Amino acid sequence: MRAHFSALTEKDIKHSIENLQQPNKHLSDAVEIRQKMDLIMGASFTRLQTLCFRKIFEKYIDSNEIKRFSKPSYESNNIKSKIDSNTNNTQDDKNKIINTKGKYDFNMIISYGPCQFPTLNFIVERDEEIKNFITKSFYSLIFKLNRKLNQREINLFHEYSNTKNTVNKNNDSFSKDLNMTYNYNQINSNDNCKIINDTLMVDFQWTKERLYQKSTAEEIRNRLQRLFIYEKNSLKVIEAKKKPKIKNRPLPLNTVEMQKLISRKLKIQSYKLMSIAEKLYNMGYISYPRTETQIYSQNENLNKIVEELCINNDLNEDSEYSWIEYGKNLLKSGKKLIAREGKLNDNSHPPISPVKYAKKSDLTFEEYKIYNLLVLHFLASISDDANGEETEVKIEIDKEVLTTKGFNIIKKGYLNIYPYEEWNEKFIPHFEKGEVIIYNENSKFEVNEGKTKPPPQMTEAELIDLMDKNGIGTDATIHEHIKTVKERFVIVNKIF
Repeated sequence: MRAHFSALTEKDIKHSIENLQQPNKHLSDAVEIRQKMDLIMGASFTRLQTLCFRKIFEKYIDSNEIKRFSKPSYESNNIKSKIDSNTNNTQDDKNKIINTKGKYDFNMIISYGPCQFPTLNFIVERDEEIKNFITKSFYSLIFKLNRKLNQREINLFHEYSNTKNTVNKNNDSFSKDLNMTYNYNQINSNDNCKIINDTLMVDFQWTKERLYQKSTAEEIRNRLQRLFIYEKNSLKVIEAKKKPKIKNRPLPLNTVEMQKLISRKLKIQSYKLMSIAEKLYNMGYISYPRTETQIYSQNENLNKIVEELCINNDLNEDSEYSWIEYGKNLLKSGKKLIAREGKLNDNSHPPISPVKYAKKSDLTFEEYKIYNLLVLHFLASISDDANGEETEVKIEIDKEVLTTKGFNIIKKGYLNIYPYEEWNEKFIPHFEKGEVIIYNENSKFEVNEGKTKPPPQMTEAELIDLMDKNGIGTDATIHEHIKTVKERFVIVNKIF
């Protein structure tokens, strides 16, 4: 009989002992056959490519290009120190293993991994796409409307500008060292969005696709500007509508999503993250960090977890973490806390979540950063969604349509506690459908020039996502494959 538990807490361990289960032979058989497949495939392809590629690579021994594919054997295998420390190795032995000229040892085995090579290929393909990308200039139309505001609109504009999302300010003693920006609502970040003499510049973007001929764009701009100046009623509002918007709270974390989130927000590499997460689990602070599940079972009492985090700790110091008061307020609502449900469920371990309060003094700085993020994410996942309202206005002149959008937040919901996402507000004046835009000398059509950009360099979060979608590795091994690729291939250190 076996005890199955997903968190090192007294409750979970007692429950597992009281509910012992028979071992699942199907799971152990699956692990065994996977090991055999990896061994057979790895050994066979390693031998094949060693025989096929060794002589090919020798032709390029003096080429710089070869350095993109392999490290010197003593670096990639980390054996130089072992060789030097072994007194049984003669100098001749050392010279055979280490190329003293600093070139690459082509007698080394070029090992193959069924996960390692596809992982490397994702990185190389992106690098080649960037190198081969040809930048092009493109052009689009923009209409700058100098709009006269009434007193109500002026007051509303200043209300938008003065109301910032200060609830995400974190008073934690470590917060300045987190090397992350807590996102406030960006109100009218465009420098043109300033009221001057009771007027505001409103930008309308062309709804058509971009043009690649500047002369064509300028010709259209000149035609529309002439119509706007000389023909009354030529520029009209054809649509002015509002619609509700919802920003969903985050899903509970599984292993892959945790790796992606922490790689993006905390810039901690996945293999290091998993080591720290394992330690936090062994210390009893978080649940088991290797899971595919994004759904809590109906029997999971999330209110109890919040109590453990925010009430049943031995400090009772609200200043210890900024989220303690927020968690207490969730409990004060008196309702059963329910997390948003994802689609993935391995019917084994629950989503990754905190299970116990951790004193800052018991954690290293990086342990603190990861633990704090997991707590904030958990609290966000059991909070309300954020609600807002989007306003879209479309204008038309000579069958050319341009549009602008405004947005305001009605209810912040989980954004009150979750600093890793933003939802930006933007003020625009009131427009009526059928309204005629009257010409004034400060309003004009312009040609906006831009340039196409290559895709960005591959990030670790993006690589994890590609591996997951293409079935390369598992949630528990993806970080190991990335680590292996980084250690074995110089190219990864240059472009990844």
